[in-house]
Amino acid sequence: MSVRAGSWLLVLAGCATVPVKPTPPPDERAKASQVVETFLAAVAAKDFGAALAVLGPPWTGRYSAERLARDFAAEPLGSERVERLARALPKLRVDGAAAVIPLDEGSAATLALIDGTWKLITLE
Repeated sequence: MSVRAGSWLLVLAGCATVPVKPTPPPDERAKASQVVETFLAAVAAKDFGAALAVLGPPWTGRYSAERLARDFAAEPLGSERVERLARALPKLRVDGAAAVIPLDEGSAATLALIDGTWKLITLE
């Protein structure tokens, strides 16, 4: 066997030990963004049951769909806050099990990964 043929065997042997890259994890940013989009669509449709379904603690402990609807109707800045959240959505950043959407005036909406599902935690 020539040196050249032996070199090819070493190269092939080396290729056999290269680990295969695992499948990348799902895009958590897209999942978190979808939760916010679901919330925005639910509020626009006045479907506060669907809006509540994507909210996390402390919302779920204090609110029913009916109370959420009343509070949105009574809050004069509710529509403006929802519009501001929609405009800021492209700025969403995910860091592990937390996500932040920076809003105007130094405030932020936050999300958390709870039991494998993204939930809106704060809206400002």
